[in-house]
Amino acid sequence: MSAQEHNNDAKIDLPETLWKSFWQVFTLPFRAVGFLFRRLIQIPLKNLLLMSFFFFALIAITLIILVKVTSQPAFCVTCHYMKPYFASWEESSHHDVHCTECHFPPGVTSAVRGKFTAISMLVNYATGVYRKSKPWAEISDQSCLREGCHETRLLQGSVPFKEGIIFDHIHHLTQDRRGKTLRCTSCHSQIVQGTHMTVTEETCFLCHFKDQPTGSKMSMCTRCHNAPLATDSAAVVFDHTEMVQKKVDCRLCHGSMALGNGNVPKERCSYCHAEVG
Repeated sequence: MSAQEHNNDAKIDLPETLWKSFWQVFTLPFRAVGFLFRRLIQIPLKNLLLMSFFFFALIAITLIILVKVTSQPAFCVTCHYMKPYFASWEESSHHDVHCTECHFPPGVTSAVRGKFTAISMLVNYATGVYRKSKPWAEISDQSCLREGCHETRLLQGSVPFKEGIIFDHIHHLTQDRRGKTLRCTSCHSQIVQGTHMTVTEETCFLCHFKDQPTGSKMSMCTRCHNAPLATDSAAVVFDHTEMVQKKVDCRLCHGSMALGNGNVPKERCSYCHAEVG
């Protein structure tokens, strides 16, 4: 046989050899599964059931441990950008409430969905994708109003917010405000670094004063304040009863309602009480 004929035979055999190699690699997983299956059916049924029980029990125990560990607040600081939020949580009134009790709505379905979301966030952190966006959290009203937390908040009516300021959750959570439906986190948020779910006066100003014309119903003092019946200062004792009955505009004495501390300068009293000579 000449050298040329030998080369031609090699060219013909090469594709067939590659095909056989490819087929062996492709069928390897199936052959491995078949081998394991044949070995399994040779095991007595009792032993097979026992092995299956221990296998699934091991998986269940592992999953339970993972869920417990990843539900601890200390696990949240695995991602370094969570440290300031964790620190503010430790100093807050919610420091004895686990993160998942707020960040996962009530119910098994929500817990499972929350775990998958947490896993995706962990993957984003490990791959560096998180750098493209700021961390954020969505807390539903159901989490806040769940049994054992604030389930009676809407039934309490008016509650004191700060000295001289009252607040009613019913009006804010059951009625639209300026055309928007408010949620718990509309006011209780972390807009100030170092605080956790704390309501600031600036949050109130966004609705009551921003883009509101002077003297509008939304910015009226009595929307948040009960007019004091009497004020005792070093200079004078003043009774607001008559002013309230006559519906005198607060601004006549206190000036701007959105600026300053609301103190009445002594000179303003002379607008009405100046002696006529």
